[in-house]
Amino acid sequence: MYRTSLRKSLLWIFPAAVLCFVLMLSGIVAGKEVLPDNKVTTAGSAQINMETLEKLFSLVQKIEGMENEQTELSKDIETLKKEIEELKKAMSEEEIVYSQKKENLKQFLQVYQRMGPGSYLEIILASDDLADFLRRLNILRDITGNTGKLLDQIQSSREKQSAETMKLTEKLGLIQDKQQRLKDALASEIQLKSGLENNLAALAGEKGYYQESLAEMKQKWDDLKPFFALTVKEFSRVLEEGNIPPGALKLTASFFSITATMSDQSLNEIVAGDPRLPQMVFSFHPGEAEINIPEKHLVLKGIFVIQEGHILQFQAQSGTFYGLPLEESSLAELFRKEQLKIDCKSVLGGYTLNSIEIRDGSLKLSVIPG
Repeated sequence: MYRTSLRKSLLWIFPAAVLCFVLMLSGIVAGKEVLPDNKVTTAGSAQINMETLEKLFSLVQKIEGMENEQTELSKDIETLKKEIEELKKAMSEEEIVYSQKKENLKQFLQVYQRMGPGSYLEIILASDDLADFLRRLNILRDITGNTGKLLDQIQSSREKQSAETMKLTEKLGLIQDKQQRLKDALASEIQLKSGLENNLAALAGEKGYYQESLAEMKQKWDDLKPFFALTVKEFSRVLEEGNIPPGALKLTASFFSITATMSDQSLNEIVAGDPRLPQMVFSFHPGEAEINIPEKHLVLKGIFVIQEGHILQFQAQSGTFYGLPLEESSLAELFRKEQLKIDCKSVLGGYTLNSIEIRDGSLKLSVIPG
C-alpha cells in the first residue's frame, strides 16, 4: 500500500516538476539579456524583472536626455545674455557718438542761422576764379549733405540695434520658457520613476534588487558612451584612410546607370582585420542596416545617408542595450561626439554617390561621374 501511494505521488510530482522546469527555463531565456548576472530564479519574477528594468531604464534615459537638454539650454541662455550685454554696450557707445554728432549739427545750424543764407552766398561769390568757386561750393555742399547723411546713418544704426535687442530678448524668453517646461517634465518623470519603483517593490518585495540592477545598468551605460565614441572614431578613421579593399566596392556599368555594391561581409572583414577595433558585426536587411557590438551587448538599427558625395553616414533609428530598448535621446547621445562614417572616396575614383538602397546582405549605390 505504501508503494502504491508513493507511485501515485510520483505520477503527480514528476509532471509538475517538468512543468516548473520548463517555466523556469522560458523565464530565464526571456530575461537572459537583461544583466550578465541575472539573479531571477522563477518564471513569474523573471517576467516582472524584465518589464520593470525596461520601464525603469527607459525613464532613466528620458531623465538623462532632459538633463542634457537643460544643460545645453543653460549654455544658450548664458550666451544670449552676453550677446545682449555686448549689444547694449555697443548701443551706449553709439549713443555717445550720436549725441556728439547731434550737438555738432546743432552748432552748425546755429552758425548758419546767425550768418544767414546771404553769408554763404558771399563766401561763394568771393571766389577768385571758377575753380575756387566750385571748390567752395562743394565744401559747403559736403558740410550740409554729409552731416545729414551721418545723422541718418547713426539713427538707422540705433534702430537696427534696438530691433536686434528686442529679438534677442524674445529668444531668451522662449528658451527660458522651454527650460521651465523641461524642469516640470523632469519632475514628473522622477515622480513616476519613484512611484513605479515603490509599486513594484511592494508587489515583488525586491526593492533592493531593482535598485541594484538599475544602478548597474546605468553604470554600464555610462561606461559604454566613451567606448562607443572611440570605436566610431577609429572605425571612421580606418575607412577614411582608404583601407577599403579594391574588391569591397564592386562597380557595375550599364547603358542607363552605374551602380556600386558593398556587402556586409566586406565590412565585417575590414573590421576583423584591424586589431584596434572591437568586434563589430554589420548586417544589412531590406531597408535597414544593423550594427552589433557583442562585447557591449549593443545593437543599433538604422539607415545610411550620403554626405559630401562620397561618405555614407549611419543614422541610428532604434537600438537595444542588454536587450533593453534605447530612447531617441540615448541614441543621439551615443553619436553626439562622433558619427559613424564609411568614406568611399579612395575606391570611387572620379565618381560621386547619388543614391543608396539597403538590400539583403549588401548596399546598392547609384554613382555618377564627378
